[in-house]
Amino acid sequence: MTLLVSDASPQTYRAIYDTVHFAGFIAGAGGDYPTNVRAFMRRVRQKFVAVDPGFSAIKNVRLVGYRWLAP
Repeated sequence: MTLLVSDASPQTYRAIYDTVHFAGFIAGAGGDYPTNVRAFMRRVRQKFVAVDPGFSAIKNVRLVGYRWLAP
């Protein structure tokens, strides 16, 4: 989450994936990391919503990645 919160600009799927694993990590077929990132972000959102049902600070930037919206 530090990656998203530290900068209001969109963070790419690859940057998020590399933060979760490590830079250059490749799993399976290799090009499917956006799907994995969407799954990561879904779980992160669920954890925030469990604490705050009105949580909506993580936004998808289509074909790019995600960004954090400051309150």
